[in-house]
Amino acid sequence: MKRVTRGVAGLLLLVMSLLAFPVAADCPNLADGRINDDAARSCAAPVIIYDDPLELYGVNPATSQAILAFTITDAEIEAAGIPDKGYVTIAEGVNPATGKPIAVYRLATGEFQMNSFYPNDEGYVVVWDEEGNHYAYTFYLP
Repeated sequence: MKRVTRGVAGLLLLVMSLLAFPVAADCPNLADGRINDDAARSCAAPVIIYDDPLELYGVNPATSQAILAFTITDAEIEAAGIPDKGYVTIAEGVNPATGKPIAVYRLATGEFQMNSFYPNDEGYVVVWDEEGNHYAYTFYLP
């Protein structure tokens, strides 16, 4: 009986978490292998990030078309290194669809950070590690 209870409780927990944090159902585009695949923050991301090689695509907000902004090679990442503190800039460019800036940094933690903007000037930031664990958030300029 205990196993059934745990199984039912586990199933209930899974269902509740899916209801609280819906994923991919409304954002099928997130299942294409991108790093920034968080449905809560990246469903309509202005930039798509792929790894191996590290490629950043700007997204046209009118058509949802992804356009290659730039590629970062392993050699460029190696040359940038991991700073002792703060961050080092690996690459900077623009979203070819919107003209908004895109910058990629290496943090002292070893993580990567990408900063860009939505068309309405909300900031969009993604931080990820070598394993692809990530989080994304938006910010507003004062």
